[in-house]
Amino acid sequence: MLINYKNKKIFAFSDTHGMNNRLEIPEDVDILICCGDCTRDDMSDEEIIDFLKWYTQLPGRYKIFVPGNHDMLFETEPERAKLHFPTSVTLLEDCGVIIDDIYFFGVTCRPWRFENSEYDLPKEVDFLITHAPAKGHLDNNTGCEILKQMINEGKPKYYIFGHIHELGLQQEVTPDTTYLNVSYYNHLLHHHTMHKSLELENSGRRLKLSSIKIVCNYGKAISKRDFGEARTPPTNDNQRFDTTFISCLSRIDKKTRKKV
Repeated sequence: MLINYKNKKIFAFSDTHGMNNRLEIPEDVDILICCGDCTRDDMSDEEIIDFLKWYTQLPGRYKIFVPGNHDMLFETEPERAKLHFPTSVTLLEDCGVIIDDIYFFGVTCRPWRFENSEYDLPKEVDFLITHAPAKGHLDNNTGCEILKQMINEGKPKYYIFGHIHELGLQQEVTPDTTYLNVSYYNHLLHHHTMHKSLELENSGRRLKLSSIKIVCNYGKAISKRDFGEARTPPTNDNQRFDTTFISCLSRIDKKTRKKV
C-alpha cells in the first residue's frame, strides 16, 4: 500500500509468507515497511535470509522491518534472528526511528501484547507499526486491547499492521489516526500486485483497494530530538542522511529530551 506523506513515498506490506517475489514495488519509493510474516512458519534461518536478500535489493533508500508471529526464529532464538539483519534494514521492536523528520515506531505484537508490557506511546509518532492489529479496527474482533489504549492516548497519524488476511488492503480513517491493514497474503495467492493510486478523503469510511495512495498534509514536520541513545542508521550507499535512530522506549527519559 502506497502512502504519500511529507513529500516521501512510503510503501508498506505484510504477510507475504514466502510469496514476496510476486510483490511489485514502485520504482520511485523512498521508504519500505514490512510488518512481518515474511516466512511460512519456518524456524530455520533460510527463509529469513532469503527474504532479507530480496528486501535489501528493492528500491527505496530506507527499509524497516517488524517481525510477525510466523517469523518463528524471533520467538525461538531472537538474538540469532537479529544477526541476519544487514545494516541497511532497520529492525523495530519497541523502539523507533526518525527518517527525514518522519517518526516511525515499531511495537512488538505477535499477535498480542501482554499486560505487563504496557507503556506510553510517544506523542510525536507519525507511523505506528505492528504485526497484529489493535482492537476495534480491521481486526475481526481479535485485536489487542493494550494496543488500542496506546493508540487512543498516543494518537499516531498512521497505524500500519497486517495479520488479518481477509481484511488486507483496507483502511479506516478516524479523526486522529488512519488505520491501514497492509496484508497482501490473499492478494498474492490469486494474482500479482498492480499498483493504482487513489486520493482518499478523510471521511472515516472503509475502502478496499488493490493498493492505496493517501495524500495528506499534517502541518510542519516534527523536530529532531535526542531520546537518550541516538545514532544515524547506515543506508545502502553508506552515506549519512537526515535520520536519527531512537533507542528502545523503555530507555527513554522524557525529561532529558534535548533539541539538536
